Amino acid sequence: MFDGKLEVRKASDHSLVMRGIEEESLLKLQGTSARAQHFSYNSHHEEGTLPSSLLWHARFGHLSYDSLRLLKKNGVAGLPTIPMKLKQCDVCIIRKHSKQHFHDSHSRAHRKLELIHSDLCGPMPVPSANGNKYIMTFIDDYTRMCWVYLLKNKSDAFQTFKNFHKWIENDA
Repeated sequence: MFDGKLEVRKASDHSLVMRGIEEESLLKLQGTSARAQHFSYNSHHEEGTLPSSLLWHARFGHLSYDSLRLLKKNGVAGLPTIPMKLKQCDVCIIRKHSKQHFHDSHSRAHRKLELIHSDLCGPMPVPSANGNKYIMTFIDDYTRMCWVYLLKNKSDAFQTFKNFHKWIENDA
């Protein structure tokens, strides 16, 4: 988004999916959302192969089928008839899965800046406005304060760490 104009692009080939503009702190998309919906729902389906009831389920943020039937009953235009037995939505199934919890750590910091956790993430598929492709974070274990650095190259990480360490020594 630049100067109140928005472009939504497909990550794989950067083809334009949709345009939008900002009006009074509200993003308004221009054109049809059918192409955008196709990319955001399931990119491995060919366009037009999703049943319309499953497509509307996705468009309403994976609203339950009972709720979609209620919307249809109450007169929402454009909704198809929702059958009683439908194929389960892959996104809804995955969302209901739980992940394994982390084990409790018994080595916590007892004072500020005693233990710092760091992470380097990237390269991002779309660089920032300033051309940064990497994100480096430092988190103080005791205060949970977080510092975030944007990096143009992965090779900048060590110098960023040294600068952070020098800043911490002077500040502490």
